[in-house]
Amino acid sequence: MRILKVDKRNHFFEVIPENTEDLWHLEKVIEKGDVVSGSSTRKIKGKSAGEKAERREIFVKVEADAVEFHRFSGQLRVNGVVVGGKPEEYVELKSFHTLEVEASKKVSVQKKALKHWQIERLEKAKKASALEKLLVIVLDDESAELALVRESGFEEKAKIPAGRE
Repeated sequence: MRILKVDKRNHFFEVIPENTEDLWHLEKVIEKGDVVSGSSTRKIKGKSAGEKAERREIFVKVEADAVEFHRFSGQLRVNGVVVGGKPEEYVELKSFHTLEVEASKKVSVQKKALKHWQIERLEKAKKASALEKLLVIVLDDESAELALVRESGFEEKAKIPAGRE
């Protein structure tokens, strides 16, 4: 995780998650009521009848209501009410939006209170990104399974059958 800014006085931090492990750490740090900002897409309806809706890139600020980490899609989903964004003509305030935080995309979080353990968790994620990965291989008569050991649990990589008939 790349930590761009931590402002303890104003209870704010800005990071760029580098992998799914970083997204898992962010899930533990972001709480209900935090304002999470980042780039997103939003479907904009056509202005006249018969005009197709199109997806537009926007910058949005969402007051978090729920935070869900989805390992299979490599996303952290922050659901909540829109409290700001740009361009204003495409951002409808007080509407619901899901901000999908992905690896390599900058995200900012404004908290009501930035706790010491949350800063430590971000630092831990930063250090963990640089650590070597541990590969576990489990063998039996029928197959071999390979998995990486992560802080969030095992990440299965492959299952190889023995090929016996």
